[in-house]
Amino acid sequence: MRLWASISHHGLGHLAQTAPILYALHGQAAAIVVQSALPLARLQARLPQPFVHNPEAAETAFVMFDALRVDVAASRAAFAAFHHDWPQRVDALARELERQRVDVVLANVAYLPLAAAARVGLPAYAVCSLNWADIYAHYVGRDTVWQTMLEAYAGARSFFRPTPAMPMPWLENAETVGVLAQPGVNRRGEMAERLKLDNTRRMWLVGMGGFGWEAAPDLLPQRPNTVWLLPDDWPAGHNDMYRFSQAGMDFADVLASCDGLFTKPGYGSFAEAATQGLDVLYLSRPDWPESPALTDWLHANTRARAVMPQRADLAKALDDIAAQPKPPRPTADGAATIRTRFLGRA
Repeated sequence: MRLWASISHHGLGHLAQTAPILYALHGQAAAIVVQSALPLARLQARLPQPFVHNPEAAETAFVMFDALRVDVAASRAAFAAFHHDWPQRVDALARELERQRVDVVLANVAYLPLAAAARVGLPAYAVCSLNWADIYAHYVGRDTVWQTMLEAYAGARSFFRPTPAMPMPWLENAETVGVLAQPGVNRRGEMAERLKLDNTRRMWLVGMGGFGWEAAPDLLPQRPNTVWLLPDDWPAGHNDMYRFSQAGMDFADVLASCDGLFTKPGYGSFAEAATQGLDVLYLSRPDWPESPALTDWLHANTRARAVMPQRADLAKALDDIAAQPKPPRPTADGAATIRTRFLGRA
């Protein structure tokens, strides 16, 4: 089986969802082509080897001001430009699928590969906790671009909705599966040694799912039992802040070595934190249509608090979380289900 896997470059959550599926299918695939505009190093850090990388984007991503805010006008223009020569785009990718002798297509969650697969009669599957049709309708409206998205998604053999996910009641081919998460390796002692920090203190990782966010330098409270592990673009602050890149470890391993995560609503961050038993602080993102499903599930499966970008609010949230009992960890079994259904129908 030659598998064509298309992975969105809109943040890192799509990669986090797809990675466990490709690991589950790895032994069954004679070859895997990964189409994604994400950097090759990002893909290599999360995906099974070997794979062939096609760096051409299969979609236009929503344009973001930062990790929390969508630039609606720029996004509308980007989608209009992408769809200006839509038939030619579909034909070009369909020819490439034939040239690569692809047997089956998996898309998270670009709709162009689904349309191209349909053009040449290949079985195709979609997987994601969201779909761009619902996101597009929320921000831009229901127009011909939206209609094209609907038709492409509806043409997939199945649209796998990992737990948690947006409702998507209009998708007759939707199938709900379990959580998709690929745990990292807990290397806490090694990380603490490399960063020269006391590993008996609570370690909170800060990450916004691959997006930048302009935080106030004094946002993160200084507490005797807490250290903060920051991305390189986070502003410098007090002495209890460390750059996790200096540990020289994959992000997944850094996350697995921590006690908590400070992030924005996003599938990959929430699912990986909860399945590894981490506490979660997250910035409220009420305008993003996927948020309610993600946050409801998060609060049911780990200790979590929504916070405003204010130092006092974070300090109170840390105290609130520490006072709560930990619920049982959810199981990440979605990839095994998809593997069974995928291989049985391909």
